[in-house]
Amino acid sequence: MEELSGLEVLADKSSTLDRSSEKSMSLSNSISSQIEEDSLVDLQPDSLKAVIPITSTSFPTHSQLIPSELFETCLALSCNPSDLNCKFWRSSGENRWEIGSAGRITNPLTGIPVPPSSAHKFLVAPFLDAHVTGYTLVSESLTVPHMEPVFFCFHDYIATHGLRLSICTDNMDCFYKKNTLLLGNAVDENKKWNIHCVKLPTGKYELRVMAENLGGNKGEVGFLPIRLSRDPDGQEFIC
Repeated sequence: MEELSGLEVLADKSSTLDRSSEKSMSLSNSISSQIEEDSLVDLQPDSLKAVIPITSTSFPTHSQLIPSELFETCLALSCNPSDLNCKFWRSSGENRWEIGSAGRITNPLTGIPVPPSSAHKFLVAPFLDAHVTGYTLVSESLTVPHMEPVFFCFHDYIATHGLRLSICTDNMDCFYKKNTLLLGNAVDENKKWNIHCVKLPTGKYELRVMAENLGGNKGEVGFLPIRLSRDPDGQEFIC
């Protein structure tokens, strides 16, 4: 038997390797095909749902649930009435609310010397003259929908007995009144700004914020709007 030349031996080995490679590729393709078939079997409709990514638009956010008109009203209402650029609020009647700020000169017992912690200026109704009995602040028209409760949050400060702050609609449907000061251990609560959130009536109307002197005492009433909220604690602001 004749021996193979060196080139023939290499050619023979190469042929053997090619056949082994073909078998390996064939086996690999077979396994890959089987995996794909198994995957298609597993991906039934229920499985497909599991791999669909949930985007930020899959569920409505709070802002998407809020009517745009109410959101815009919240922004407009929250402007500081002591700012000349604030057009949502205006004084009405003969007596005009004044603008107060830190360091203003006032009676230390019956006046309001400082603004709320969140502001530099505020509105003040000073009752220093017996002939002045009331101040009225009027808002632009707003619409409160029936879809859910809406609360109006604000700062107020009543510095002496005999004064009252009321918030009403233009039909004089008053949903907030404060005219009593705390006594006893809570007396210090009177000498500071307090935050309240009151439920607004549904419908379309203008707000009336009224400061009144019910007696002969001299003193001041302070007011500053905050924002609209979904809850009475002012934790879920609408804007």
